[in-house]
Amino acid sequence: MEKDGFILPYKIIEHDGIRFGLFGVLGKEATFYTGGAGAVKFDDAIETAKKMVKILRDSLKADAIICLSHGGVEKDGDGKYSKGDDIHLAEVVPDIDIVIGGHSHSALKAAIVVNNHSIVVQTGKECENLGELVVSFDGNKTKLVSWKLIPVNDAIKGDQKIADEINKLKPGVTTAVFASRGYSIDQPLAIVPKDLPNTFTDIAAGTILANLVTDAFRQATHADIGLTANGMMRAGLKRGKTGVQTVYDVFAVAPLGSGIVDPTAGSALVTAYFTGQELKNILEFIIIDNPAHPGEFSHVHQE
Repeated sequence: MEKDGFILPYKIIEHDGIRFGLFGVLGKEATFYTGGAGAVKFDDAIETAKKMVKILRDSLKADAIICLSHGGVEKDGDGKYSKGDDIHLAEVVPDIDIVIGGHSHSALKAAIVVNNHSIVVQTGKECENLGELVVSFDGNKTKLVSWKLIPVNDAIKGDQKIADEINKLKPGVTTAVFASRGYSIDQPLAIVPKDLPNTFTDIAAGTILANLVTDAFRQATHADIGLTANGMMRAGLKRGKTGVQTVYDVFAVAPLGSGIVDPTAGSALVTAYFTGQELKNILEFIIIDNPAHPGEFSHVHQE
């Protein structure tokens, strides 16, 4: 039975006589990034998937099972996507027909087929693409027909109903986040002469934006050195036709966290005193840790 305000563990959607069973899991690696989850706990993704598949297939008679997995995919030594929690899930729970993945922000140009049956797809990041997956049904097995990424850009006309709903939310966001600082959400704030991408794992390409962020932190705190983790940056700045960036465009670059001194959104800036040796130790640790957490590399700027 469905109840308002409750998160459902699974869902059945029937379309054209076909019963689709959906459930979601959080991959093992992704759970490391849930330090602020509070009382929320995440069960093992594999064991959860096995339970959900049994309920959906046996009790609810689902014809096809789709898992929404925040697990990720990884490349092997040959540059082929063959590892990661999304793929491992399909390998060990073969009754899953389709895994729609996330976490690694991988724009998969080709669908991954596991065990000659389970299909793994992912569209990338920041709604840059819409994925179109076409499958056929052969008895109780799904078969991949096609998969493609459709770029979401200015060539696609926006939906006015969705735009209207977004506009209804904007005054509340201004009140909660920006008004106390004298700004509003759509207020023009800056101009960029070119795109400043947030590429995450491509450190060199994202360095210009990272330098801008660390310079801003340093100037705001009057520190000698500014430092931020690459993973704290969540969006780039796109020039568009005019280069004008709104308050929200700039805020979206580093929006994570919540206030400590005040209740507004955004992580607090922290200043501290370090000796030269301590700074050396910090930088050396970052270099050593980077292979374990690619893309989390910290950026440092000194006046």
